[in-house]
Amino acid sequence: MEKTATIADYRFPMNKNSWLQVKKSVSVYTQPSFKKEYQTDQLIKSGQKVNYQAKVKGTDNDTFWAELLDGSFLPMYAPRDLRRIVKLPRPGRYERIGNILDQNAEQPWENIWPYSAKKRGKKINIDGKKTGMVLSNVTAWEKSADFQLEDFNESFKPTNEELAALQKFDIQVRKEMKTTDKLIAYVTDTHIDTYQTPASAAVFRSLRLMSYYADHYGVDLVVHGGDLNDGNKPIEISLRDVIKGVKAIKEANRPYIILNGNHDDNSGYARDNAGYLLDQIITNQQAWEIRQSPDFNLHDNGNHAVYGTFDIPESPFKIVILDGFDQADAVPSQDGQIHFNSFRHGYTHYSAAQIDWLKDVLANSGENQQLLFINHIAVNGVDTWVNTFDMGGKRRSQPSYLKTLFENNEVTNVPGVRESRQVFDLISDYQQSTGNVIGYIAGHTHQDNFAYKNGIWFVTQTSGIADRGDGAEKYRNPQRDVRSLTGINANAWSVIRLSSETKTVNQFRFGWRNNASFLDKWHY
Repeated sequence: MEKTATIADYRFPMNKNSWLQVKKSVSVYTQPSFKKEYQTDQLIKSGQKVNYQAKVKGTDNDTFWAELLDGSFLPMYAPRDLRRIVKLPRPGRYERIGNILDQNAEQPWENIWPYSAKKRGKKINIDGKKTGMVLSNVTAWEKSADFQLEDFNESFKPTNEELAALQKFDIQVRKEMKTTDKLIAYVTDTHIDTYQTPASAAVFRSLRLMSYYADHYGVDLVVHGGDLNDGNKPIEISLRDVIKGVKAIKEANRPYIILNGNHDDNSGYARDNAGYLLDQIITNQQAWEIRQSPDFNLHDNGNHAVYGTFDIPESPFKIVILDGFDQADAVPSQDGQIHFNSFRHGYTHYSAAQIDWLKDVLANSGENQQLLFINHIAVNGVDTWVNTFDMGGKRRSQPSYLKTLFENNEVTNVPGVRESRQVFDLISDYQQSTGNVIGYIAGHTHQDNFAYKNGIWFVTQTSGIADRGDGAEKYRNPQRDVRSLTGINANAWSVIRLSSETKTVNQFRFGWRNNASFLDKWHY
């Protein structure tokens, strides 16, 4: 990654109620520097808690510092300590690192390259017993790889390798294609972040390449399935990434829809890094102002959730967009306070308004209309998934795998599970009475996967970002191969061909795919 792509020296704002506790007594300084001239007589003693308002890197040292409420600075830990993080369990979700116990669940540098490559922590339970490891977002194959950041001031130009691959790909897409068939370019879970990992910055190119294909070869619709951005940086930085991501999609010069995911609201920073600092949330309304599509029939709603329909012209195809994270941007608990589960990141929900709207869409769809449902997340009720690998590379039993999915979280989100099941039941009942459901497409799990339930094909797609998902590590897929930071396998986007004459869906993948669980064709 280019040296200019760093925010290591950024001042990260924090909720002023955030606290840390020191293990060993430590002096306070007027500047984030160990120079004697900045040292004060104030001492934070062992076991003492102190509030802070920001975190910064030392001005002349590698140590990370907390900016206290009076503007003074407390040294916290060195970069090497990022290798020895301890994640504490609920309800606190605190983090122990170096000389501190931090009320917040993550340090901002855990999500900044190159520090992000060093995260090798452990998770413990309430008794202090190790329960797992903290996985690094950075893979071995990207640490030494070289690439150029995308320059959006210049027109996109594919390499010769990319041009040849696109031409070959398009031949596959259009083989035996009928004149009435329609094409959707689809990608999901790009998790754009200019500063987190090499792959989270390089994924801009994959988006632009998909748009180049859509523009030059022609598709009827471009869909991003949600988690456009990773949402793990201060809001001003995350918004810049969102703007560039949307610009990349608009280069397709085709109708487009960008769905709502669980990362798009920036709660990864607002909640986990900044101590529930609500002004760091990208609200649904803010996001839509940037991502809005003039071609999408968005249903107006109080949560500014992204659900609505798109009728592909000159076809019977109705695209029904759902929002599986339909709630207010931050929901106070019964005590009136904001808690971990106040944010949509981690908890699927469908408002009563969305469910009523879906009932109306289904009731008023024409007899000959064929409906394709697209959501960021799958729904409760699907229990026949082919791919049951977890991100640790373990193949689980079906019941065990189902417990890892947000839509089945009956431990901390019973209302959301019930809402999700309502959506599943509505779509299933509609299919039983009409047979007009083309399928249900989602992302979120970062896995190529499929299931058949109640006469409906449910399909998920691997992540657009290369260093997450089932292509990030060999042990996460049966073919035991990995993606790349650059080149064709950095990509994982699809073109979905809908045929009303044969009632067939063909899915074509450009770039990497999990051969064991990629569904390339189904009938409906």
